[in-house]
Amino acid sequence: MQFPIGMALVGTDGKWLKVNSTLCGILGYSEAELLQLDFQSLTHPDDLGPNSNLFNEILKESAGVYQTEKRYIKKDGVPIWTRVSTFLSRDYENRPLFFVSLIEDIDAQKKSVLALKESRERLKTIFENASECITINEPDGCFLEVNKMMCEVMGYSRDELLKMKPYEIVAPEFATHLTPDFAELLERKHATFELTVTRKDGMPIPTELKVQLIDYGEKKAVLTIAQDMSERKQAEEALHNQIRFLETLLNTIPAPVFYKDMEGRYQGCNELFASKIAALPKEQLIGRTVGELPKSFTKKTVCLHRKKDLELLRNGGLQLYESKVVCGTGEPRDFLFSKAAYGDASGKVVGITGVMLDITERKKAEEDLLNQVQFLKNLLNAVPAPVFYKDVKGRYQGCNERFGREILGLPEELIIGRTVHELSELIPKKMASLYGKKDLELLETGGAQLYEGKALCADRKVRDFLFSKTTYGNASGEVIGIIGVMLDITKRKQMEKNLKVTNTAVESSINAMAFTNLKGRLTYVNPSFLKLWGYEDAKELLRNSSKCLWENQRKASVAFWRLHSEGKWEGDLVGKRKDNTLFDVHISANLLYDEKGRKIGMMGSFLDVTQQRKAEAALIEAKLNADAANRAKSEFLATMSHELRTPLNAVIGFSDILLSQNFGRLNEKQLRYSNNILKSGKHLLKLINDILDLSKVEAGVTELHLEEFSLSDAVNEVRTMLMPRSSQKNIRIMTQIGPGKTKVVADKTRFNQILYNLVGNALKFTPEGSMIIISVQMTEDKFQISVADQGKGIPQAEQQRIFQPFVQLEKFESREQAGAGLGLALVKRFVEMHGGDIWVESEAGKGSTFKFTIPVEDEKTNKGQTVCKSSIFLP
Repeated sequence: MQFPIGMALVGTDGKWLKVNSTLCGILGYSEAELLQLDFQSLTHPDDLGPNSNLFNEILKESAGVYQTEKRYIKKDGVPIWTRVSTFLSRDYENRPLFFVSLIEDIDAQKKSVLALKESRERLKTIFENASECITINEPDGCFLEVNKMMCEVMGYSRDELLKMKPYEIVAPEFATHLTPDFAELLERKHATFELTVTRKDGMPIPTELKVQLIDYGEKKAVLTIAQDMSERKQAEEALHNQIRFLETLLNTIPAPVFYKDMEGRYQGCNELFASKIAALPKEQLIGRTVGELPKSFTKKTVCLHRKKDLELLRNGGLQLYESKVVCGTGEPRDFLFSKAAYGDASGKVVGITGVMLDITERKKAEEDLLNQVQFLKNLLNAVPAPVFYKDVKGRYQGCNERFGREILGLPEELIIGRTVHELSELIPKKMASLYGKKDLELLETGGAQLYEGKALCADRKVRDFLFSKTTYGNASGEVIGIIGVMLDITKRKQMEKNLKVTNTAVESSINAMAFTNLKGRLTYVNPSFLKLWGYEDAKELLRNSSKCLWENQRKASVAFWRLHSEGKWEGDLVGKRKDNTLFDVHISANLLYDEKGRKIGMMGSFLDVTQQRKAEAALIEAKLNADAANRAKSEFLATMSHELRTPLNAVIGFSDILLSQNFGRLNEKQLRYSNNILKSGKHLLKLINDILDLSKVEAGVTELHLEEFSLSDAVNEVRTMLMPRSSQKNIRIMTQIGPGKTKVVADKTRFNQILYNLVGNALKFTPEGSMIIISVQMTEDKFQISVADQGKGIPQAEQQRIFQPFVQLEKFESREQAGAGLGLALVKRFVEMHGGDIWVESEAGKGSTFKFTIPVEDEKTNKGQTVCKSSIFLP
C-alpha cells in the first residue's frame, strides 16, 4: 500500500537520504533524482530563510518537533504548498543522526485559503463602494466599519464615525428604541427597523435599517444596511416596509429559505434559495412544485420531500431530516431540512415554510474524521516495524498488523485490553517485568525513551529490538498512554559481532592491508602493512595521501582512477618505504560500498613480490637463451641433412644400377649385398628427409599449400599405398567415413603424410592377422580422423612423450621396429599447423587409437592459398 503522505529521511547537511514514492509524486522527481539534491535547493526562495532557521534550532536542541507550511519548487518549476512536520532522530548518546520529515500536499487547501482571502478583499471593495449605507458595529457599542456612502450621506468623516456609537446619530425620539431592538437582534440574530437619523448638519433622514448579527473575527458584531425612506409615500410605506422586512429577513438568513402552499407550490423564497438551489429568478419559481424545478431534485427525492410535506401537514410541529440536493451550479450538496407549517390570521394551516441548512462541510468533516481514523490505522500498518499503544495501566489499546502477526501471533482484537503480564503464555515473565518497569519510568519522566531489549516473537525465536517509546495525551494535554515502536536490530547485532571478528582478522593478518577514503587518504593500516613499509606507528600514515607510498605517483594515480571507474584493480607498482628503499608490490584493491550501494572507501591487500619478479626475470632470460640455442640446433640439422642427402643419393643410385645388372651379372651374394645397401640407403634417406622436414617446421619456414579435396579419397589413397605392407602381415585396413560433407580445405600432401605415418606406425605395432580402422566424422566445425590398431598399447605415463622428437618407447638394444622417433613429432607439428589437435587414447595390452582434428576452412577464401606456419622450437 502506498503511503498517502510524503516521507523523507534528511541528513544533517540537508541531503535527502531516503524518500518514499508519495514524495516523489508530490515533487515530480524520481527517487534517484531526489537523492542527488538537498531540501534547500527545492525550497521556495521566500521560505528558505525561516525554514533554515527552524532546521538549525532543532540541531541546537532549541526545538524538538516543528511543523510549518512552506513551498517547494517541483521539477516542472511550479511551486507547491506543503505542510512539513519534522523531528530529529538521535542516537543513544543524543547525537544527531538524521531528520524525519512528513510532507503533506496542501496546495489545493492553501490556494483555497488564499482564494478566500481574495474573496474577502473583493467583498470589502463591494462593501466600500456599495450604493447603500453599510455599517458594522459592536452590539451596543461603537462603529467598527462604515462605508464611503455612509460617510457621504451622514456628512461625517470615517474617523469621526468610528469614534461614535449608533444612538449618537439617531434622532432623540428614536434613541430609546435602539436598546430593545438590539436585544431582539441578539435573540433573533437579525432584525429590520425604521427610524430617523440626523446628519452632521442636523438634517433628519427617515431610514430603514436591516441589521443582522454576524461573526466578526472572533467576536459578534451587527451588520447594518440603511436605506433612506424620505421620498416614499406614506400610504405605501407600511406595505413596502412589511415586504422589505420579509425579504430582508429571508435574504439575511445565511441559508436557503422557502415557503409553499398546501399543494406544494412555492409561494416565495429568499435569494439564496433562488440562486443556489432553484437556479431561477424568484418570480419564475412562484407557482412551481419541487418536481418542476430544472435539476435540483431527482425523482426519488421529489417523492421523499412530498411525503415529508404530507406528514408535516398531518402531524404539525417541527420536522427535521437530511437529504442531498443538486445545487444550481450542478454540485450535489447535503442539507438539513427544517420545516414547519404556517397559518393565516385565523390560525388555519395554509402552507409550509422551510430552511435548508448546508451540512456538506459537516458531513465531510465526519467523513474526514472516519478517513483520518482509517488513515492512522493504515499509517500504523505501513510502518515497517511492530507498533503498539497502551493506556497508563499498561493495557494494550491497539497495534499494527506487524506487531500482532510477528510479535504476539494474535489478531488485534485479542490483544486489546490485555497487559503484558496477562499474555504470559506469549511473553516470558522476565521480559514482561522489564517492559512494565520501563513503562513506569517513562510515565514518571515523560519525553521519549530508547532502550535495547529482547522479545520472544510469534515464531518462538528470541530477537533483539530497539524499543522507541513516548507518551501521548488527550486534547487537554493529559498523558493517557504510551506508544512504542520496535525496531528489529538482530541483524545489526550480528553484523556488529561479525565486524568485530573481521577487524580482529584484518588486524592479525600476515598480509599487508589498508583502507582509504574516496580521496585516497589512509584511514586504517594493519601491523603487517606498517612492517612492509618500515613504519612503527600508524599515526605517521593515517590521513596522508596513499600516493606517498609509491615510487611513481603518476602510475599510482592511473591505478587509483581505474579502481574508481571499474570497482576493482589488480596489478603491480613499485613501493617506497619510509627509508626510501624501493620494492615490488602486487596489489589487489576493491571499492567499498554501504548498504545502499554508495561508495564509501577503498580497501587494498599488498604483497611484496620483489624476489618473485627477480626470479621471473631470470626465467625469461633463460628461456630466450634456450630459444636461441634451439634455433641454432634446427638450422644445423637442416644444413647437415642437405649435406648428407647429396652423397646418399649417389649411394642409392649406384645401388640401383648394380641391381639392374646392366653392366654385368652379379652372383647371389653380390645381389644380396647390393639390395641391403639400397634398403639401408632408402631408410637413411627417409630419416634425413624427416629431419629436414622437422627442421623446417622448427625454423618456421614450412608452408601449407591449401586446396580443396575429399577426405574419403585421401583416406583411400593412403590405404592403397599401404596395402602391400599390410598384406605381408595379413592385416586388414578398414575405413569408416561418416555421412555428410567430406570436403576439406587443407594441404593434401601434408594430410597424406600425417595419415601415412599414423597408419604406418599402426602396421609396425599391430600383430599379424589383426585389423586397423581409419574413421572420419564431422563434429561441429571440424573433422575428426582416428586410426585404431590392436597392438600392445601405450602406458598412460608415456602418452605425451611419444609426440616428442627422437622418442621411442623401447630401448635401442631391444627394439623390434626400425625408426628414429621422428614420425609422430612431424605428425603433431603438421596437425598444429592446420590449427588442429592430436592425441592418443590407449591402454597397455588393448591397442591404441590416434585421433586428430582438422578445422573446416572457408572454401571460397582459403582455396588455392599458400599459408606460412610457424612452430615452437623443440628443446
